[in-house]
Amino acid sequence: MHKDIKALFKEYSESAKKESENLPKATAEELATYKRIIKKLKTYKEDKRIASLDDFQYITQLFSKMSPEQQSAIEAIPAMPPGPMPPTPEPLENASVELIELKQTFDEASLAYYELVGVYFAGKEIDPKQLWTRYDEAMNLYDNYIKLHNEQSKP
Repeated sequence: MHKDIKALFKEYSESAKKESENLPKATAEELATYKRIIKKLKTYKEDKRIASLDDFQYITQLFSKMSPEQQSAIEAIPAMPPGPMPPTPEPLENASVELIELKQTFDEASLAYYELVGVYFAGKEIDPKQLWTRYDEAMNLYDNYIKLHNEQSKP
């Protein structure tokens, strides 16, 4: 016997709501720290705004931990240049030359991005668009590397 689609949807919705209610939410102390970091970031001009790596990781992780009610009650993370590069897994023992070269190319692009971020943090005039361009280039290489890595790691 089949349940009708509305009954299934209602059952699923109630189950998902119960699950989300049981997840740990941000504490008052965490929210205060989040607000302090956001306030500090908002003191910078929008086109010069960038968070330290620790602050960026903290606010993004905390924002994802917040309940929808908490998220709607606070200021969203302000727009700023991109954050850190994701770590890449090492090539497999039997990796193809293409995979090894792709990792090396990603590592070089990642290093170029970090050097530009270092120049930015040193107070030099850097256009945030330039940071985003370097970041996007490196992330495309990263995506290609992960895709090829996953293909080659299949048995």
